[in-house]
This record gives sequence, structure tokens and C-alpha cells, in this order.
Amino acid sequence: MNLPVRLNLGAYFGNGSQFMPWIHIEDLCAMLQFVLKHKAAEGKFNAVAPEHVTNKIFTDCLAQCLHKRIWLPNIPSFMIRLLFGESSILLLEGSRISSQKITEAGFRFKYPALKTALENLLA
Repeated sequence: MNLPVRLNLGAYFGNGSQFMPWIHIEDLCAMLQFVLKHKAAEGKFNAVAPEHVTNKIFTDCLAQCLHKRIWLPNIPSFMIRLLFGESSILLLEGSRISSQKITEAGFRFKYPALKTALENLLA
């Protein structure tokens, strides 16, 4: 998504309302270390940031951090299905995944908000 937005070719997938799980690479690494070090952290954990964002919010935030604007119309769902086939489900349906379990185990995110995560990654 970074390159199209940098080239002023960014657009929302479908209607843009589908949720997009995300996590900063530093938080992902810290989460893995946390789980390995803390015996109380047992079971399965979702490696996602606590902030839920839609494709539209993610794309707009990325454009803002790159000082670009999203001016193209949405990429219609049928085009995405045509191009990606069954994999289009990943782009069009999205998932609202919670990081509550890892947070309750005591993990603290360094980048819980998308804007600060993108600003750090794009600096």
C-alpha cells in the first residue's frame, strides 16, 4: 500500500469499511519476547495492535503521513475479485481482531496507535 500512495495512486479496497489488523514490527518482536519470558502468558495470542482501523482509515492515515492525498475512486470489489480470485477475501472482508488477551497478560504496546506507528516506520 505504501508505494501506490507514494505515487499518488492510493485507493480504498471496495467500500473501505473492512477492518485491517496491523502491528508495528517492534511491537511484534517485543510481543514474542514477552510470551517467551512470561510463564503466565500461555496459550494463543493475536499479534495485532489494540487500535482497530478500517481500510479507509489506514489508507488515509498512510497518505497523511506521506503528505499525499487519496484522490482516486475506490477500487471496486468486482475488480479486486477478478484480480485476486479467492485471495480477494483478505482485502474485502477484513477482520476485527482483539489484542485484549496479551494486554491482560501485562504486555504494553510501544505503538498502540496507527498514526504514531506509521510516523515511526516512515521517518
